[in-house]
Amino acid sequence: TDYWYTSEPRLELWQDGYDGCNGGTLDWGPIERIRPGQQISQSWDESPLVPSPAAPPAYASGAYVGNGAQQPLLTVCPACRQGDIGMLNLLPFGDSDPSHYAEYFAGNSSLVFYRDGRLAYTSASSGDGGHMTPFAFDLPMLPGAAAYRLEWLQTDPGEPGAYSDTDWAFRSAPADAGLRPAASEECAPDPTQGCSFLPLLFITYDLRLSIDSRARAGTPFRIAFTVGHQQNEGAPTGVSATVSVSYNDGKTWSAPSTATRQGGDTFGLTIDQPARK
Repeated sequence: TDYWYTSEPRLELWQDGYDGCNGGTLDWGPIERIRPGQQISQSWDESPLVPSPAAPPAYASGAYVGNGAQQPLLTVCPACRQGDIGMLNLLPFGDSDPSHYAEYFAGNSSLVFYRDGRLAYTSASSGDGGHMTPFAFDLPMLPGAAAYRLEWLQTDPGEPGAYSDTDWAFRSAPADAGLRPAASEECAPDPTQGCSFLPLLFITYDLRLSIDSRARAGTPFRIAFTVGHQQNEGAPTGVSATVSVSYNDGKTWSAPSTATRQGGDTFGLTIDQPARK
């Protein structure tokens, strides 16, 4: 509990931090203005940890500082393109709250990138033991409309046996619409130029798991998740979702089952957990 009051405008900003259960990686909430009497409550590390849709603060985004020192609420586009450059500033280890993210952390993180079905980059050939994270990372885009695939594998530093493998397939062209509002978010790598969002979808889970991320065997289990978008982007349209389940560490998977829309971009599905052997 913190008791906070100030009459100095520059000290009205607040950001929650949580040094929790995922291997000492510091988690962050959004930067926000606070007012006298306000109460802020946060729930951390709920559900599987996945890529976060949150936009990183401009002052903390590596070489792309821009106006961040003067505008602490300014953010940098998480996944955008300028001409033939795609720039990623994606943040790892998001939880059930889409505004949460962890600090830049390469760790056991790897990337693979394809352009029109051809391999364009793999971190397996990098000089950092194959580890790479998509933060301040540029993608070489093709000069015309093309199909792309980006795979990001993250291993949870708090539990090495747990991992998140996100595989995005999308199309993009240099003339795509969607310029960022300069008042709230900067483009990268050149903050003085416009950019367009790369159309990546983000899954935020709300799973009722135990403290050690387990579900009870032999009983029905309700899966709920939200299909969202990166911060400051318009909501996606025409979204549908299916769910496949594995009970042997991903060696085999069930046939896809259609998830039911629960309202907005939230989907749900009940699966029958097998009994423990």
